[in-house]
Amino acid sequence: MRERADTEGIDGRPVDAAADAVADDTDRDPAVVRAALGAIADEDGRVTWDGVDAELAEASKVVATPETRVELAAMAVADARDAAADAPDNDTVAARLDTYEDRLSALEATVTGLGERLQSIVSNTREGSLADTALALHDLREDASTAQWNADELADDAESFADWLTDPAVRREEFAADLDDTADSLDALADAADRLDGGDADATTWVGAALQADVLSLVVADLRAELADLRAWDGGYDDEADRLDALADRRADIAARIDASATSEWRDAHGDRVEAFASAVRDLEPPIAWGVVQDELDAARP
Repeated sequence: MRERADTEGIDGRPVDAAADAVADDTDRDPAVVRAALGAIADEDGRVTWDGVDAELAEASKVVATPETRVELAAMAVADARDAAADAPDNDTVAARLDTYEDRLSALEATVTGLGERLQSIVSNTREGSLADTALALHDLREDASTAQWNADELADDAESFADWLTDPAVRREEFAADLDDTADSLDALADAADRLDGGDADATTWVGAALQADVLSLVVADLRAELADLRAWDGGYDDEADRLDALADRRADIAARIDASATSEWRDAHGDRVEAFASAVRDLEPPIAWGVVQDELDAARP
């Protein structure tokens, strides 16, 4: 074993004993500490700096994998961009392409950061503590896995978008699926309204249902804007338009039931949350900025 910093006194100790010692002095989840130290244990189950060296060698491969996947995602986004050049100049196409471009930029920054973090860990192995180094390697591996998953998802989404751009049948199928998803969400909202009507719910249920009703209003607005673009592009969509109208009417009816079910106590305690959310998203125009909606929703929930 190398002579390096062992401020926790865990070098050469069994994983469980080392994890217990470290967990007492950190706010990290004990399970995470145990996993991080287990990754640098030798064949006898003892935490060692030699295990760090082995994990560092493996970490280089772990970081390289998401870099490769991001390159593949970039190719898929480029293909989608090329396909979009032949599509009509409308908000639906532009918004979706912008979303993929933003996701790609974020991933490229992430993988650059992963490489920088790995180099920092390597540089600090002489000065850093054994536990801190193990935890840094564990976090690096977890973040690299997440980046790889996100890159694969982006590549799949971009490829699907390219298909959507070039095939009218795919566009119609996807829009129908969006209507199905909205109908399912309304079913769930109606169940909440039933519980509220029957007195089998509390203030938290009311707040959640009221917020969801407002979210679904934005979903309907987004779908209406997309439908207008699709009809201008492909024509038709009469059945889908009728179905969307019916979904919009149902949403309004359920929202009215939810509003009527609120007690004065619920409004006094939580009404400001519901009103603040409604005010924050009221002026959003399609294509809806769903990241903004999610942030406001998180802030409004009790």
